[in-house]
Amino acid sequence: MVGQPRVEAALDAGDRAALERLCHRLPDLLPDRPPCLTHGDLWAQSLMATPGGRPALIDPAVSYMWAEVDLAHVWSTSPPAEARRFFEVYAELTSLDGDWPPGQTQWT
Repeated sequence: MVGQPRVEAALDAGDRAALERLCHRLPDLLPDRPPCLTHGDLWAQSLMATPGGRPALIDPAVSYMWAEVDLAHVWSTSPPAEARRFFEVYAELTSLDGDWPPGQTQWT
């Protein structure tokens, strides 16, 4: 993708080379995690209600990757303070790295 015209317009040759070096190092930098079926675009607005008022989760971007992708989407949408319990239980039930949650919390 770094050879695409829009990327070349946005990044100079040095930036593109640095990006390529980073991509080549990703296998060494990222932890080994098994892929799983994920929502892919999980955020607060993915939760809706049926005509009868029951909760329903829409799933527009299902994918097969790390479960933490869903956590990243939820985390980046300023979750309410009540979501703290969700993150705590998730960390208890999975093998999240020891530095979870990130130092800067977004609890409102």
